Amino acid sequence: MAKLRNKLPGNVPGDFYVDKSCINCGVSRWIAPAVFDEKDGKSRVCKQPETEEETKRALMALVSCPTRSIGTESERDLSIAYDSYPELIDGSVYHCGFHSSKSFGATSYFVKRESGNLLIDSPRFEKPLVEKL
Repeated sequence: MAKLRNKLPGNVPGDFYVDKSCINCGVSRWIAPAVFDEKDGKSRVCKQPETEEETKRALMALVSCPTRSIGTESERDLSIAYDSYPELIDGSVYHCGFHSSKSFGATSYFVKRESGNLLIDSPRFEKPLVEKL
């Protein structure tokens, strides 16, 4: 869980922030590139979300962060982020989200196939994801 007292100084002012527990895996920058970038070897909030889509993507990054280094100053409903996973990428390939620190935030994918499904890498256990798969 991100801690406001450990907020990195490179974050722009506003509700979303990254704290010093960030391992610079790049997950937030991949999921929400309009909101996160890199500064001084860590991810940071470079722009506060302005649209519903930017906010949704920032919340998806928050729940996917392997070290839970992303936080908000206000209390947020995370259901939109949880409900977004698994996220269809193309055809029958899904991004699982919920990256694990045990794999340095590696991206996990679920591939639905008639001949047997595939799970590539392992996401962090989250009950809402397990219930959907």
